Amino acid sequence: MGSRGAQLLVNGEIAAVITAMRQNARWSMVPNRYAEDELEEPMLEELKRLRRNIFTWTDWSKVEPLEYLSPFLEVINSPETSGPITAVALGSVNKFLDCELLGLASSGVADAVRLFADSVTLCKFEATYPASDDCVLHKILDVLVACVKSQWGRLLTDDNLINIFRACYRIGHYQTEKGRDVSELLTEASRRAMVELVHVIFSQLESIPDSLAVTPLAGQHHTPRLTVSPLPVADGDVEDENNSAQPQGEQEVPGAATGEASSAPIVTTAADLAGEAAQPQAIGVGAPVAANGSLEAAADQAAPSAVSVMADQAAAGAAAEAGAAAAGPGSPTAPVSPRQHEIFSLLDPVAAPRGSPDVALDSGYGIQAMREILQFIVSLVGSSPLGVHQDLPAYGLDLMNVALLAAGAAFEHHESLLSLLQQDLIKAMFSAAKQPSYALACLAGVCQVTLALYVHLGRRLLLQLEALVGLLLLPLAEGKGVSVMEQQQAALEGILDLCHQPTFIRDVYLNLDCRIERDNLFEQICALLSKTAFPVNGPLSAVHLQSLDGILAILSALATQCNDLSNADALFVRQLSDPKQYVDIWAPLCEGHFLPTGLLIEETNGSQQQGGGGDYSSSSRAAEMARLEKHLKGRLAAAAEHFNRDHKKGFQYLQSIHLLPHVLEPGPVARFLRFCPGLGKSSIGEVLGERDAFYENVRQAFIDTFQFVDMDFDMALRLFMDAFRPPGEGQKIDRIMQVFGKRYHQQMGSDRSGLKSADAAYVLAFSVIMLNTDLHNTQNKKKMSPEDFARINDNTNDGEPMPRELLTHIYQAIAREELKISAECAPDELPTVFWVKLLHDSKLPRGKMLTEIKTDEALERDMFSLIWGPTLAAVSVILDNSNESSVIHRALDALLLAARMAAYHQVDEVVDSIVVSLSKFATVLHPGAPKSVVAFGESEKARLAVETMFTIANRYGDWLRSGWRNVVDCLLRLHKLDLLPPAIIAVDGESIEDARQRMPVPSKANKASTGSLFSRAINSLISIEGSDTALAEQAAQREAAATQRATACVEECRVDEVFADSKFLVGESLVELVKACMWGAGNVVAAARTGENTDSAELCLELLTTLVLRNRDRVGLLWPLLHEFLAACTSPDTAEKANALVERAIMDLFRVCQRLLPYKEDTAEMLLHSLKLVIGLSGGVAWELAERIATELLALLKSSAPYVRTEADWKTVCAIVRLTSQRPNVAGLAYECLAVVVRDSRAITPVSYMPLLETSLQFIVRYKQQSPEMAVRYLDLVEAQAMWLVSQGDKLSEQRGAGGVALGGEPGSLTDEQMLDLWLDTVQVLTKLCTEECQPLRDSGIGVLHRTVQASDSLGLPAEIWVQTTRELLIPVVADLTRLGSSKPRTHNGAEKSVRLAVNMLVKVLLQYVETMMPDKDFYQLWQSALQALQDCMAIRHEGVLESVPENVKNMLLVMATNGVLRPDWKDASGQSLWDLTFSRVHTISSGLNPGLLEMAGVLPQQAQQAPPSQQASPTAAQQQQQQGLLGAPQPDAAGQALPGAAAVAGPADDPVAGPAPAAAVELAAGEAGPQASSAGNAADAAAAAGPPPPIQLPAAAPLAAAVPAEPSAAALEQATAEGGLAAEQVGPEQPLPEQPLPEQPAHGSSREAAGSPQGAPVLIASAAEVAATGLTPEEEEAMLRAGGSAAVVARLLQPVRPPAAPSVSRQGSSDRQQQVPLPAAPAGAAAPPTVEQATVEAQNEARPLPEELAAGASRTSTELVADVSVQDLVALKTAASGDASPTKAPAAVPSHGQQAQQPEEGHEAGAEKEGYGEQEQAQQAGGCKQS
Repeated sequence: MGSRGAQLLVNGEIAAVITAMRQNARWSMVPNRYAEDELEEPMLEELKRLRRNIFTWTDWSKVEPLEYLSPFLEVINSPETSGPITAVALGSVNKFLDCELLGLASSGVADAVRLFADSVTLCKFEATYPASDDCVLHKILDVLVACVKSQWGRLLTDDNLINIFRACYRIGHYQTEKGRDVSELLTEASRRAMVELVHVIFSQLESIPDSLAVTPLAGQHHTPRLTVSPLPVADGDVEDENNSAQPQGEQEVPGAATGEASSAPIVTTAADLAGEAAQPQAIGVGAPVAANGSLEAAADQAAPSAVSVMADQAAAGAAAEAGAAAAGPGSPTAPVSPRQHEIFSLLDPVAAPRGSPDVALDSGYGIQAMREILQFIVSLVGSSPLGVHQDLPAYGLDLMNVALLAAGAAFEHHESLLSLLQQDLIKAMFSAAKQPSYALACLAGVCQVTLALYVHLGRRLLLQLEALVGLLLLPLAEGKGVSVMEQQQAALEGILDLCHQPTFIRDVYLNLDCRIERDNLFEQICALLSKTAFPVNGPLSAVHLQSLDGILAILSALATQCNDLSNADALFVRQLSDPKQYVDIWAPLCEGHFLPTGLLIEETNGSQQQGGGGDYSSSSRAAEMARLEKHLKGRLAAAAEHFNRDHKKGFQYLQSIHLLPHVLEPGPVARFLRFCPGLGKSSIGEVLGERDAFYENVRQAFIDTFQFVDMDFDMALRLFMDAFRPPGEGQKIDRIMQVFGKRYHQQMGSDRSGLKSADAAYVLAFSVIMLNTDLHNTQNKKKMSPEDFARINDNTNDGEPMPRELLTHIYQAIAREELKISAECAPDELPTVFWVKLLHDSKLPRGKMLTEIKTDEALERDMFSLIWGPTLAAVSVILDNSNESSVIHRALDALLLAARMAAYHQVDEVVDSIVVSLSKFATVLHPGAPKSVVAFGESEKARLAVETMFTIANRYGDWLRSGWRNVVDCLLRLHKLDLLPPAIIAVDGESIEDARQRMPVPSKANKASTGSLFSRAINSLISIEGSDTALAEQAAQREAAATQRATACVEECRVDEVFADSKFLVGESLVELVKACMWGAGNVVAAARTGENTDSAELCLELLTTLVLRNRDRVGLLWPLLHEFLAACTSPDTAEKANALVERAIMDLFRVCQRLLPYKEDTAEMLLHSLKLVIGLSGGVAWELAERIATELLALLKSSAPYVRTEADWKTVCAIVRLTSQRPNVAGLAYECLAVVVRDSRAITPVSYMPLLETSLQFIVRYKQQSPEMAVRYLDLVEAQAMWLVSQGDKLSEQRGAGGVALGGEPGSLTDEQMLDLWLDTVQVLTKLCTEECQPLRDSGIGVLHRTVQASDSLGLPAEIWVQTTRELLIPVVADLTRLGSSKPRTHNGAEKSVRLAVNMLVKVLLQYVETMMPDKDFYQLWQSALQALQDCMAIRHEGVLESVPENVKNMLLVMATNGVLRPDWKDASGQSLWDLTFSRVHTISSGLNPGLLEMAGVLPQQAQQAPPSQQASPTAAQQQQQQGLLGAPQPDAAGQALPGAAAVAGPADDPVAGPAPAAAVELAAGEAGPQASSAGNAADAAAAAGPPPPIQLPAAAPLAAAVPAEPSAAALEQATAEGGLAAEQVGPEQPLPEQPLPEQPAHGSSREAAGSPQGAPVLIASAAEVAATGLTPEEEEAMLRAGGSAAVVARLLQPVRPPAAPSVSRQGSSDRQQQVPLPAAPAGAAAPPTVEQATVEAQNEARPLPEELAAGASRTSTELVADVSVQDLVALKTAASGDASPTKAPAAVPSHGQQAQQPEEGHEAGAEKEGYGEQEQAQQAGGCKQS
């Protein structure tokens, strides 16, 4: 605003005031010009003068504000002006403030503002009528508030501020006119103005320094300028009402004071303070007290308003003149009593006179004014209702709340103000809360102030908050001392406000509950809320719901630091223990310091922490110390109980926990008596009064803990007597009072106390006790007077009378307040000593709050452990009794919070309790009740409870134990009602549709009897409802909506996640879940026996299976329980017939095995052990479920056969196969089970070999009569096992050859001893089968035995084993078959053929292993037995046998001679001639079998020295023809043309089972004769010279797998006939050379050196074709053929590739082995064989080769190479010799099942068709023999 604006503003306001004045009658008369009084009034003239001057002020910055303010202020102060004029003037100055007119001035603003404030507070005006006067007073309030709130309000002095505040108060609360109350509108305006003033003033507190010094003097008082009510006068000096009142017609602002009165200093004295301090009404400053100390009397004596409003307008003039003369500038407006009562405060009074140098006037008001205003507010809080103003305490609480909100934590920096809050305010709040009038408003105000004190000043007001909450709010919230229920609700709301503060709960627990001397406030709050939440008899009320909110607030505060993850360290929280040695905790408690943290922690946990002081610098250290102190607090509570019963036992207990020294000392014992909480005051008094010297020292140490400096005698005695109750014995009291008198006199001295000696203090103490008893004994009618009290103490002060003032003070103090023990007083009767101790303790370190220290997880876990029990019980009760949605949600939220904290802190039983509480609401899902789903859908509480329960199970399932039963029970209920989703039983990789198919179908609930009364009533109701179509439709829609809500609720529960996420559960919880599922199944035995109502058991079984599959890594933990459940379901005593439960149990067992065996190999033994349950099934169950069992077993073996690792498990598997095969239609599946295992080389192991072999033999025995084809199929499985065994021998040989470790060290591998045992058992079993009555089985057995023994060369068995096997097993087979063929031809059809097969087998085995067996000592007997067996075969008069035996013997002799074995000098180890033995025996078989046969064949060794090759003559034509005849007809090429120089070697017919006759064996075996090939050639020349020799019958080379030899080619037959050579039928099949080289032959075959060869080089007889196939040039081929032919070629090819001889297996006592595998007999009740159709299908399916793994086991050995080597083999050998070929040979194909089964029959038929051909062969053979 500029100067122009200021001119206009001031000018306008001047005009307004002048106009208002002229409207008044006083200024409206026209004066006489010449009269003396014609001059205008000074106020009007001043306004006009100002109006003339303002337009001359061009620069308003130079204008002093008082120049334009003074005229207005004069109008305001003038008593001659009426109310309207004063109101206009007030409005003008208010406008100046609003327009900031003072801001234009550069100086004089402070003086102007202060004068402005004084003028307004001293405002006087002429009263007119009440409404108008009230408007003026409203205007005054507005101007005063605007003055303080303006930017220049800070320039006001302390006096200005106090006067303004007093004026505002008295305007609305003092009676302005006698007989008329203050208007309510004016009172509200006054209070609103005071609220604004308080807010503005205290908001400046932070910027104001604390300039008041607090001096702890014994007694100080001061006269306040701010009083709640007018000050009363003293007795006898009551002024006359006419004298004390203001003159009539004058109105003065109540409370206004002149400057002289305002500037009076605050008087401070030190006289008689104790008596005043004992008054409970004298709280702070301002409570008027009458002479007799009665506050009510003071109120009666209170004078009315200082002035009265003029009622009669006619007397205005006279009254104005009288008032102007009487009321000068310095006269006080309020009545002044001759003596004002001294108001004592227990707080330290402040001496701060006006104008003290600590606050400069220019700086404005300071802390002194604020202290007086705060003191006035406290006095308002503690005041009694005054007249119509019954709500003054509530209004005072509102003002205090405003002050706290405005100043905030700034109070903490001003000790003078903080002291008022710590002492007077708390006491006033206790008084206000007990006011009968406006109790609710007062209690609400107390709650709000308490909350503000905690938020802003909690650190410094810890003990005050403890008193407010623990002693005031908690009892009221519990309902104690309340007149109406609303008071209890208000108290609860106050506690709730505190609990909603994030840090309140932790601060209370850390600073109060964890301190020894303080109350357990946290526990008390939680206990209260839990108690008030329980509805006793009736519905829920507001108190119950408020308690629920409090519980929820506490849980929310505790859960802020708990995330959803559990705390892994919570289980490792250190358990607190007692100190290991004595620790003095009593000295720190006595001094108010913290306990020795380092020493205590070191003594309790053995750490090496140093330091003995109470260092709380570290938050974690402080939290740990708090836990320890809480632990000690509990121990001290137990000690207090012992002490109260017997103090000696209490001392012993404390010594045992090292809280008192081992030898009691007076100091620790005294401090224990003083500071240990919970001790009985009577017990303490008894101990202190003991006479012993030790207790005398205890008394002295006890009194030393008190400080009586600057304390009145009665207060010191109260403080001392508050620590104990005086004992009943006078001597004990005397001893105690003696130490008190000595201590008080020692500290106070004679000068200050007025006592001459300690004895005087001792006597006075006794007198005070007697006075207290006399005055407060209700039975005493005659009370002691002050004179009586003075008389008995007349000469007790060392012979002199006690000071009269002291005795008077003591008497008054004792009369006002009895000596009480504060701990035994009710909250509304707390003595003064309580407040003294409270103030004292709040100054100590232990009386302050540690706000910077945070609780740790261990401390919060302790907090939660303390409260969870009662709080959860309360919440559950509220949830039970409420149907309101908001209440239900709040209760469930509280339960979720509790579960969250329990999981985080790992507190047991909490989650279980919550789930149990929630499960009660699932009972609405009753399967037997009608429309249970609808009822569930309509019940919001049930749905929310179920959702919460499953939410807890999903989130916090780790901490569920017994609660899992409730979860499973709810699942069963949902399943009964068909609400359970099938995903609950789904496992990984399984679709929901598959799970739905496995889901058990819920059984129908039992319906009520139709004849019952209830059912008839229900039916009638239904019929009534159904009669109305509209009602029925509405009901249907309602039910559909409820059903939909129920389904949505189940989906929201996510029940499937409980089991899907079970893999994350801890082990203990998972086990409990499994047990709960077992429990939920009910009586499984009964369900399995009857088969009725099995749906629950089936569901529980599926859940158990799902849990096991979901937790495959922990299957070992769960499987014993599931096994127990399965055993109960499948026990033969339980399940006699198959039902859904039994079938599901078996199928689930297989399902688990199928899924877990490939994944968890280490669980195979455990899982497969449970398969024994299948074996133990009853006969009926096994028969009915045989097909399903076989199917599941087949699937198990297909996927997991290699993981069956133990013999016991394989026996179990085989037993199940035998069990299921009893049913005919399952026989094929049983065979497939065994075939799957045998075909899988990984499944056959040393442990599975014998169980599989025995099982196959049992099936062979079963089917050998009923279905020979099936028996042969099982025999094929035996052969596959034998071939696997041989393949393992090959691997073992390779390991030895490579120098590696034996295979026995690998898992599942064979050792040498195991391999030998299994091989002997297999051969023994096969030999038994070779003599069976069933011809197909017998012949197939011979073939299998032949192939097995023939392939066993790689096993490296020693000579004695081969000798034993041949002599004890193979030779007896031939002998037994010979016997059967001779004696029992009818019972053993086709025995002749079997004999031929057996002879062929024996001969080939002897040829293959003769060199191995020769070194054995028993070889002579073996050879003799073999020849004898062959000789016995000739007894069978059958053409085939008579032809086959000589031919096989002949071939054997030729091969042996070719290999150099059969020699004239052939002898055994003992020197017996085997040559003689051989020909002496074979001659009896056929006369043609003699040495001449060998000579004619050119294979008999010559003894003469051979000539060098260079001297040998070229072969003649005859020799070439003879050689060509020996080699046979030329071999045709691929086009059918004969190859030059190549001839086929013809031989007898091949064996139809064991394979072709070993034609090539003669050639390869002859190669072992080495350099004697040239001798053989010379012998041939000699024979040619003598004449053409008879044809030599050699076997033709053919593949091993050929069942029937092919027809010889026509060219071969013609050439052989023309040359007079071999018989036509003995010519082998055509052998065309392939275009590509065949696969390489194995290089690991037999490489035994010829015994008779000088150099050990091999000698072979090869054809020209074979020589040509070696890749030599034509010249080299011709030279080789001329020089001895193929012998040198083969020697050259085989020499580089001969491997070293493998070490033989040494086995002690193997020749004496008698162990045999018995053949099991066919069971009596064997099932019928498969039908024709089934057999046909199976035969078609089985016409396929074996897998490659089995075929590898049937690879041909080196002896087979000798028998079947061809030109292609020579090429392969040459390639291997050059190092370019792999030593591994492709395995030969093993005949398929169907082929093997049909070979014997085909061979027999072929023999029958060629019967004539056989006769011709016999005739030629006979002729040949005769010629030789």
